[in-house]
Amino acid sequence: MLLHTFIQNFHHRKQNKILIQKYYTQILLASRNLFFFDTVQIEDVTQKRLELLILHMCLATIQVRQLPHGNDIAQDLFDLFLMDMDINLREMGVGDLAVPKKMKEIGKLFYANLKHCDDTLFTMHDTHFEEHFCQQLAPQEHANLTQYLTECKQIIMQNATTDINNFPRFPQR
Repeated sequence: MLLHTFIQNFHHRKQNKILIQKYYTQILLASRNLFFFDTVQIEDVTQKRLELLILHMCLATIQVRQLPHGNDIAQDLFDLFLMDMDINLREMGVGDLAVPKKMKEIGKLFYANLKHCDDTLFTMHDTHFEEHFCQQLAPQEHANLTQYLTECKQIIMQNATTDINNFPRFPQR
């Protein structure tokens, strides 16, 4: 009986790992969409790419929380994000002693943006959600980014499915 439970948990964790990797890949692809750099004219620099990734991580986290066991999935997704950021920092030449400090900054930025999303996302007529990210990402060009963020908001608010293969969803560009 104990072996059966162990094998079942192992199989579940393996499936979960594949699912988390799939979600993270979708988040990366959405955050690297040329729409942001060509149409919205977000500056193509490391900091802005990180901010776009964090925006999409926050949106995905909110979507995934709606699933059964969503908090566990969201935590696994966040853990993968942090592991990826650690690897990227080291590949960019950040020293071993500086990586923890940078990771702390990334974590603070993520949680600050996630809190902002939690506080403002579900107020449909309030534009604080859109304004915050427009100021952060593209202070000079609001219209296209505001439209994208409004569509993200609508997707999240209309999302009543519990199909784990249908997450995360972002507007197509």
